[in-house]
Amino acid sequence: MLVFSLLLFFLINVPLLKADTCSDSVKEAEDIEVTTKVETVKWEDNGGITSYNIYVIIKNITANTYVVVMNDLNDKVEYLGYEDSDNGVIKLKTYNPYKKINYVVRAYTKDVSCKEEAVSTKKVSPAVFNSYHEMEICGGRDDIEMCEQFYDSSKMNIDEFREEVQKIIDEKNKNILWYIADFLKKYYLFILIPIVIVVSIFGVRIAILKRGKDDE
Repeated sequence: MLVFSLLLFFLINVPLLKADTCSDSVKEAEDIEVTTKVETVKWEDNGGITSYNIYVIIKNITANTYVVVMNDLNDKVEYLGYEDSDNGVIKLKTYNPYKKINYVVRAYTKDVSCKEEAVSTKKVSPAVFNSYHEMEICGGRDDIEMCEQFYDSSKMNIDEFREEVQKIIDEKNKNILWYIADFLKKYYLFILIPIVIVVSIFGVRIAILKRGKDDE
C-alpha cells in the first residue's frame, strides 16, 4: 500500500513540477526585448568627424534562454545565448548602415522539458543613414522627410533623389500659393472693406485740407 501511494504521488507531482519549471523558463524567454539604437561617435583625432553606429539591442537574455537572429540582407542565422551577452544584453551592429535591413529575433528556452518552438518572435528594422541628407537641395528643409539624417534612400541614385525632393518642394510651394489664393477668395470682403474705409477716410481728409487751402 505504501509503495502504491508513493508511486501515485510521483505520477501526480512530477508533471506539475515539470510544468512549473517550464513555465518559469517560458516566462524568461517572453521577457526578452528587442530594440534598435543609434550611437554617435566623434573622432577627435580625425578632425572631429562624426560617425554613427546602428545596433539591434537584445535585452533580458538569461542562462535559460537563447535567441535565433536572422536578417534579409545576407540571410545569416545566428544562435546567441547568455554567454554571448554583456549581463544579459546583446548588441548587434548592422552590417550596412546605408541599407534597410529587416531583422527577425526568435526567443527560445533551453529547458528540454518545454516546447521546442519559439516562445516569441520579434521583428525590427534599424534606422538607415541617409547619405544624401547633406545635399544642397536639402539645406534647411527640415519639413521634408527625405532630407532627414536617417531615411532609407538606398534605392535611389543621387539624380533620382534630387528629382524627388524637388517635386516635394514644388508641391509644397504650390500648396502655399493655393492656400493664399483660397484664403483671399473666401475672406476678400473682410480684407477689402477695411482697406476701402481707410482709403475713404484719407481721401476725405485730403479733400478737406485741400478745400481749406483754397478758401485761404
